[in-house]
Amino acid sequence: MRDIRRRLGFTLIELLVVIAIIAVLVALLLPAVQQAREAARRTQCKNNLKQLGLALHTYHEQCNGFPPAAIAVGIGGWDGYNSGTPTTPAIPFASNVNGLLLILPQLEQLPIYNAWNFSHAASHSHVYGLYTPATILGNPDVNAPLSKTKIQVFKCPSDNGEDFYTAGDKYYAISATSLGGFRTNYAMCVSFLSYYYDHYPIPIFDRRAFQEDKLTNIRDFADGSSNCIIMMEQTREKWNGQLGGWSSTCHVNVGIDPVGSYLQPGQNWAWYKINMWDYPGVPSAYRYGRLGQWSTAGSLHTGGCHALLGDGAVRFINETISPQAQSALGYVSDNANADNF
Repeated sequence: MRDIRRRLGFTLIELLVVIAIIAVLVALLLPAVQQAREAARRTQCKNNLKQLGLALHTYHEQCNGFPPAAIAVGIGGWDGYNSGTPTTPAIPFASNVNGLLLILPQLEQLPIYNAWNFSHAASHSHVYGLYTPATILGNPDVNAPLSKTKIQVFKCPSDNGEDFYTAGDKYYAISATSLGGFRTNYAMCVSFLSYYYDHYPIPIFDRRAFQEDKLTNIRDFADGSSNCIIMMEQTREKWNGQLGGWSSTCHVNVGIDPVGSYLQPGQNWAWYKINMWDYPGVPSAYRYGRLGQWSTAGSLHTGGCHALLGDGAVRFINETISPQAQSALGYVSDNANADNF
């Protein structure tokens, strides 16, 4: 009688073939999984801006205007516009409050807003000597715990940059002891000149969507609200100019300027560009995912970044957009429209 035995398991060759097939399938599926995850993150980022847009329009309806980009800023060395170098600050005390703080109630963050003590500054940022520690309102440490609150609508899920500034200097920190607040990937659109010249009235033909210390009414958007960018994305880390936190305005951290230096006399480099990872003349500054220059827009989404328009719509702006079209979107009253952006 023959000894009939059942064959159990795989041979070594069969096992290796199965492993090879699995490896090929994983290699084929992994990019698709990563793309799906990024698509989900990109959708969440877009929804964040939509929520910010809804909050801004709700604020506009309640207060008859969009909020100021900042309140009582004391970071620059010049007050006024083309007025030389003054020796006396235009305001007695600096609060350095970011306009995002003002729309917390409309973002369902009323407890944080109610807990904020406006008798104390959001940041001690002061740089060039016109403003000093003596001109900072109250004690910025009072509101520091609130500034460190991780409000998720301010964070793009695709950006894995540092959440907080980690030094205690006079440039970007809340104070020497509190360091930085929770950073935001979204910023209001302002003229980059707001950093150099605090508290000056910007001529209507040169305005972006927001200004310091005053409301902006949507009727001021002579180009039409659907043709004006009011907020854009930025990366959480930048090479030239750091982000302090969502609640404060600090050294060079005044917002995003879609126009940048493109139309400024004497400027010959592309300050305005989206996803500008380098810095002119400094090859070592290049790092993908870290913008090279303050006031510029960009994101970790391939090919461009999201932008909130004045009518509440969110559009993805390609990094190859022409400077003329981007400039037209940045101004609110230049009688120029950007077609097919």
